[in-house]
Amino acid sequence: MLYCVILILLVIFWRAKPVPRELGYYDDYMDPVFTTAIKGVFILLIFLTHGEQYLTLGDGLPDRIYGIFRMALGQSVVTAFFFYSGYGMMESLKRKGRAYLDAFPRMRILKTLLHFDLAVLLYIVLSLLLHKGYSASRMILALIGWTSVGNSAWFIFDITVAYVMFYVCFRMFAGTADGKAVSVWMRNGTLLYTAMSVVFIILMILYQESRYYNTFICVSLGIWFSLYREPVERLVRGPVKASGKPGHGRFFCLLLILAGLYVVSGVLLMGVYDRYEWLYIPLPVVFMLALLLLTMVFRFDNPVLRYFGEHLFSVFILMRLPMILIAQAGLAENVYVFFALAFPATVVLAHLFDLFLKKLDSVLFKPKA
Repeated sequence: MLYCVILILLVIFWRAKPVPRELGYYDDYMDPVFTTAIKGVFILLIFLTHGEQYLTLGDGLPDRIYGIFRMALGQSVVTAFFFYSGYGMMESLKRKGRAYLDAFPRMRILKTLLHFDLAVLLYIVLSLLLHKGYSASRMILALIGWTSVGNSAWFIFDITVAYVMFYVCFRMFAGTADGKAVSVWMRNGTLLYTAMSVVFIILMILYQESRYYNTFICVSLGIWFSLYREPVERLVRGPVKASGKPGHGRFFCLLLILAGLYVVSGVLLMGVYDRYEWLYIPLPVVFMLALLLLTMVFRFDNPVLRYFGEHLFSVFILMRLPMILIAQAGLAENVYVFFALAFPATVVLAHLFDLFLKKLDSVLFKPKA
């Protein structure tokens, strides 16, 4: 597995570059084209961690090093998806106002759930072909992501809940006034959204697995960052030097503190995680903050990352289908054979699925004139 990680890292760092000295910081690090590439970084890493579940790793040094790498990342590999989703929703609301909310139930909630349910049907069909029976109740609940039929159900359940909460919270405080009234509306909506997120996390702690709640708060983090991006950047970058450019002393101190906090906290939690999984919740937040700072001075961007970021939904939701078939065919004994088959199969399947969804959306979700 370690050699697969090295290959993925080579792809990730292809064309990666630090910020030019004359700029000091990237100002466009939150532009969709670059956040899409960051999503591509993590969907490639998730492909490895999902694939590992169908493999039997050895006790050799390479596999043990990979185990440390996987454990260090943990559930934090999905934090960027939630953070950028929260940020993107808030940015759209700031630009479009109530018109964005008016279209939100149909263009965000319903469309996402329909796409997900079509993918779930593929898993149900596969389970029937493989004579792996699921109860009717489990299949019905799988359509909302509460249960799984072999897919990564929790992710879509969380995203759907995040969308519903966003609509409810900001619709409650929606106003038509300009200026200060609008900023109060958005701040109040964000406060309510954050409070509802805490309630959701508590409910999931009581009734679901840890993956349903341990990264969810990052949606709120993205919304807050959209509201207060400029003061956060001023805080991180510190005072402007005589040259007219902000320095990097405070920035690197904060980055090192966050990185150290993530590592130390992760090590301390290793002994108690199985009993107190909710203690893990702050770690993805720390990870996302460190990643956010890193993207201000270092750019991960190439055509491969952009492609996978653009096809994130389909790759994430469908990657287990070829993995299940390959494992069922007895071809999961060799790590390299498994990934050599699973990777291109996932790319082709996700691409075809996205082409189908594009055609479907053009019929069902035409923008209203």
